[in-house]
Amino acid sequence: MDYVTVLRAPRPINKRVHIDAGQVVKTAGAPIVEAEATTRHVPDANAMAALLAEISEDPNAVLVQGYQPDMVSGEPYTVMSYDKLRKIQPSYESGWVYRDRPCIARLKKNFQPSSWWQLDRDYADGIPEHLAALTNDEFVDAIDSIMHGFANAGRVHIPSTSNRVLCNGQPIEARSGHIWFQITDPTDCDFGDRLKLSAALNGLGFPKRNKAGATTLWAIFDPTVFSWERISYEGQPLVSQGLELAAPDITVHQGARVDTRLIPWPTQQEKELLAQRYRLHLTRDGNGRVHSVVEGDLTLETVVQTARGSMTPIEFMRLGVRKLRCQATFRDSESWNGILFIDGTGLPCLFDNGTRIKYELSQTEKAHLTWALDTEFEVVCN
Repeated sequence: MDYVTVLRAPRPINKRVHIDAGQVVKTAGAPIVEAEATTRHVPDANAMAALLAEISEDPNAVLVQGYQPDMVSGEPYTVMSYDKLRKIQPSYESGWVYRDRPCIARLKKNFQPSSWWQLDRDYADGIPEHLAALTNDEFVDAIDSIMHGFANAGRVHIPSTSNRVLCNGQPIEARSGHIWFQITDPTDCDFGDRLKLSAALNGLGFPKRNKAGATTLWAIFDPTVFSWERISYEGQPLVSQGLELAAPDITVHQGARVDTRLIPWPTQQEKELLAQRYRLHLTRDGNGRVHSVVEGDLTLETVVQTARGSMTPIEFMRLGVRKLRCQATFRDSESWNGILFIDGTGLPCLFDNGTRIKYELSQTEKAHLTWALDTEFEVVCN
């Protein structure tokens, strides 16, 4: 399972950085509608460093953390957006579509998790100064305190876009970067959730506020990157006049793989502490999976950007559909990584695929809406 995927598009797809009214602005690259994909075998830290060095000089290349198990031979295939594949094959949900070469959508169910994962250290709004000021060595030690064995793990550090881009000779964010490391059990896919909760319980988490004033639990690392179909923008960024691009300073630390199974789920006492500090409640579904739930941030008047336009949960219910793709809403993101849906109780909820947090109505609004729905049902029946 020591594989990752390289995507190469016909035009630059990495992040873009320019100066606007004297301020440095970073924007997303062009959307990846179609790209050539190859699976790469990456057995150790040296191999990962070599691959990152190759990609870092290519503005058209990005890395996918997982891999397609049918293509480990390295044969090129095509990755298309889900929307484009749906235009080619309207019934498409997952799997392969065959044209001049095999085509597939970059969906979680189409890829498998690799032994390779990353920690994305970036400056987040609301981060306490003492956490923002951690040196790289202190950052590694902090992670080791909640993911034992990390300090002695084989890992590769590569500067992020914000670190490589220089304004007046200085990085726009000096300490940001990605640390790639291997784990012993790639099937331990929810370790990122446990790591985020451990960070919150050990002074390494904080509430991150978005532009609308809503907050979500964050950490000294980006907790939204632990998804194996996710793109990591390790390629060469595009910079405008007035900015410079530094060569990537890739460093390698030899060591073992990390046993993420040692990261525990919170105890009952710790769950109560998370609820008190962050209004975060942990629940377990029928399949034994643990979910984080926040009650009350989502209201009946919350405006959500969906694939069918902006709407409130009430307006969504009137559409008569079960789910809609939407923006994450409670964090600043344009990735359409949320789902507005009707849960098993018939009430609207919003799930953020990045943070793995389910946002529900407050108990008061749930009761009022349930009463209204029951009353409407009785009127219709009578």
